[in-house]
Amino acid sequence: MKNRKNSFVTLLATVTLLFVGCSNGLNNFGTVKGGNAVRDVCIELTNFASSSSSARTIAPDAISKGDTASYIFIAEGKNSRNSSIGPVICNVSSGKINLSSLEAGVWTITITMYEKTLLEAKGVDLTDVTDATATAIVDNKATCAVLSGNAVVDLTKSNATTSVTLTPDGIGTNGKVNLTLNFNEEDLNKPASRGLKYVAGLYNKINGEKINATEEAGLANGTYSVDSVKKGLYTFKVTITAIDGTGPWYYSDDIYIEGNRTTAETIDLPKIIGEAPDAPEALTATLDTENAELCRYTANFTWTRESYNESGFELEIVELDSIPATIGETLFDESNIFTVENFASTEYPIYAKDGTLLAGSEGINYYLETGKIYVARIRAVNYNGKSDWKYIESIINCYTVTYDFAGYKLIKESETLTPSIVEFVSYNATTPYTPKYEDYDLYKTNDDPTSADAITWSGWKNRIAGTKVESYTGFENIVLTPMINNYLDFEIESAGTYKDLLEGNLNLYVGTATDKTPATTTTIEYNATTANTLYVAIEDFTDDDPVPATVTKVDYTLKGVDGSAFYATSSESGTFEATFDLSQISAGDYTLYAEAKLTSGYVVTTQIQLVIK
Repeated sequence: MKNRKNSFVTLLATVTLLFVGCSNGLNNFGTVKGGNAVRDVCIELTNFASSSSSARTIAPDAISKGDTASYIFIAEGKNSRNSSIGPVICNVSSGKINLSSLEAGVWTITITMYEKTLLEAKGVDLTDVTDATATAIVDNKATCAVLSGNAVVDLTKSNATTSVTLTPDGIGTNGKVNLTLNFNEEDLNKPASRGLKYVAGLYNKINGEKINATEEAGLANGTYSVDSVKKGLYTFKVTITAIDGTGPWYYSDDIYIEGNRTTAETIDLPKIIGEAPDAPEALTATLDTENAELCRYTANFTWTRESYNESGFELEIVELDSIPATIGETLFDESNIFTVENFASTEYPIYAKDGTLLAGSEGINYYLETGKIYVARIRAVNYNGKSDWKYIESIINCYTVTYDFAGYKLIKESETLTPSIVEFVSYNATTPYTPKYEDYDLYKTNDDPTSADAITWSGWKNRIAGTKVESYTGFENIVLTPMINNYLDFEIESAGTYKDLLEGNLNLYVGTATDKTPATTTTIEYNATTANTLYVAIEDFTDDDPVPATVTKVDYTLKGVDGSAFYATSSESGTFEATFDLSQISAGDYTLYAEAKLTSGYVVTTQIQLVIK
């Protein structure tokens, strides 16, 4: 619908550069220090096609091969040895810049592209462009540069080849707009008695706030120009109104503003007076995994805009009791529809996170509740009417299965899961969920985990219904509680697939590294005059169970009767040993504590009375 002189481009990438090689004066690029090796680098300037997939977006024209004469290229950079190059004027040859006589090292090189007409407007003399002109050009970078790119190249050992992508990123702060507006002939020929007029302007893409707009009395072909506007993505909108109260009618499109560039287009507006908008297409909702919470989640709604003249969109979401056979109009009625208006109220648990339903939008995000089933539909609207509804093709649903350990402590995959953890989150699930219980073993505290009467369990039960759950086919949130083989008030500990480490099973050794004594009694005497270093270690746990693999460290504490404490912590897994300097300790009675910390976070303790003589 618009006449375009060149291919379209976006803010992020936008150059169709078939640049040409590098200038004379290459010796200016670096200083060769006393015998240091010098290197050459070939920098290829990457060619770009438009990154915009939409031929409707208004954006600055692409820079093509024929435009390169209108620009000046400057190289600057530094290396790891604090040598520098430039600023130096560059020409290009066959899309490449060749820099020679650079000191060996790792270089960061910046290539910046300046528009000649902007430089001349700033008073820079470009009659005879030499390297001496480069400083004056760089001084005007904020207002005259249009594209720039960086390359890091290692010239430590040899010459090298690299490439630079030139983009508008980081260039300038403001740009210009110069649009020619051609209205549709049918709109121009509407009866003059209606007193048509229009407003053309830039608006915030998200909230619709006016950035810059001009009003014209009468409907006639014209222009819209802005000398300076902050770079970014906006909505360009034309609003037609009539003094007889009819209207308004809209045309809108995305527009990109790039720093130090002019967004110039001739826009042939379609017929918008009296025209209802076309329906959007491809409504989908996807789960935003980065913003998932326990009882709600973010659904990212997207659609494809098919109209130019909507004033906005209406999105309706319905909560259902069950999965529908088909998704269509019969599911939507006034009793269950969450409309745009009441999304924003506190009455409903659903509300917008970000995005917009304003003209030009193609996406909005809503918080939805887990454990519920939703369907949605969307349509475009304006003064003349509303488009057909377009329905989402699948249900929207996210539910959680929570394992509730209540007063229990369980261990799974080296994590302490207490009192509960969300084990499973399903989005648009079509297959049953099988609760996991084969990874757990439950034992009664102080029982031998190998004995026949140890407390075991048989799976999970629904905490609400009380029934055993082996698979789950519903779509509501469910909380599962362990089922054990009797229901007395037991304190339960689990070490996952490991056997229990119970209090008192630690085998503690004291003495010296070469003469250590098992702490098989509750009291041990130690003569500090013989050796003033006390060695302690835990080298074994149970007779036939290699459970030290579950131990992450052992902390030792030596406490006196007056409460004074001396600490040492094992620093090497496997030996779990430590030493105490007894030269700092008086003779007397002490208690030696050993605390073994398991991978689960559970701590097993033992202690002995230590008499130091």
